[in-house]
Amino acid sequence: MKNIIFIYASILVPIFLSACEETPTDRIKKFESRVAANRLGSSTDYWIVKYNILGNWEKVALVFGFADDRSFCEELLDLYARRHPSERYRCQPAN
Repeated sequence: MKNIIFIYASILVPIFLSACEETPTDRIKKFESRVAANRLGSSTDYWIVKYNILGNWEKVALVFGFADDRSFCEELLDLYARRHPSERYRCQPAN
């Protein structure tokens, strides 16, 4: 009987504990809200966002730590546009 209880406990406890963990979506939302509330450096940080096949803008990179984050973000967009001319990117303020 003790062996059966031990077996059930060793199976069920990890299942219950994993149900309490944050989902990846929760982690992303928490990260995005932290970025929105906390600027890094002296200029506004910027997201590089990409227009996806579903018709939505999705965040793909965060630009921070430069004297002028927007200018660097625009430079990165120029590089992306040369390599992937059919895709649409833009810079979006993060905070």
